[in-house]
Amino acid sequence: MVADGDRGRLDGPPAEHGLVDFGLGPYVHGTPSRRFPVYTRGNAGEVYPEVVYPLSATIAQALGGDPFGDAIRAMGVLTAAECSEDADIHMGVFGGYAYLNLSESRVIAVRTPGVTLAETDATFLGSEGVAPPHVARAGDRNLLATLRGVRHGLRVLATRSLPTLDAHIAEADLWRRSLPDVAAATDDELVELMTASAPMLNRMFTDHLLVSAGAGAGLTLLQMACADRLDDGTLALVLLSGIGDVASAEPSFALWDLGRMVAADPALTALFDEGMDDL
Repeated sequence: MVADGDRGRLDGPPAEHGLVDFGLGPYVHGTPSRRFPVYTRGNAGEVYPEVVYPLSATIAQALGGDPFGDAIRAMGVLTAAECSEDADIHMGVFGGYAYLNLSESRVIAVRTPGVTLAETDATFLGSEGVAPPHVARAGDRNLLATLRGVRHGLRVLATRSLPTLDAHIAEADLWRRSLPDVAAATDDELVELMTASAPMLNRMFTDHLLVSAGAGAGLTLLQMACADRLDDGTLALVLLSGIGDVASAEPSFALWDLGRMVAADPALTALFDEGMDDL
């Protein structure tokens, strides 16, 4: 998706109260950035594949804060002016669907030593290369932003532990155990729970973005080293494959165990092969 550079929004009728009708009914429609005009469904489409409803968009805007902006400002790779545009800069909902800002990532790549636009695009688009090419602007290169980003990167590389992450895990566990019985709770209690939880979730998501960005930077450096010394950048993933205690990988291990259980039992295998009417 490319924003109209003159109006800062997609071609189409003007949005009213955050909704726009392109002929199929009203959908949530935000304001694209003029400074960073190219957006992508890459990655966003995996997390938010369905249409974003007005209630969800309103809650996120009113209670969710700006975790992307907070993380970007903490890294220092964009200027304060670039983060203060009156638009949905880092991500937004357009025509009912969630998008991430590709132009912003490209500018960050320009300001990061050793990173190319192609590598950045591949993070979101894979090998498709369907996005329009980056149109360079005078402000893309910014020495101060580069220095701030390098300083942040060096701090990340020097980090040996993540006590904040451990604290978040404990806090989330305590919060989860304190939740009321949803079936018995009143609407007012559920609204209060959601409102009170928003600052915590925003803070955790900001740190999630910082940790993810730091992990990505470390992986990129390892890939570059493998490509330079071993002539094969893909070996970086092989080297990292033995790292354990990855929470997001646990469901995959559980699914593997279930598969082995079925394969080892003739009765379960027969039921699996029989399938279901709609599966």
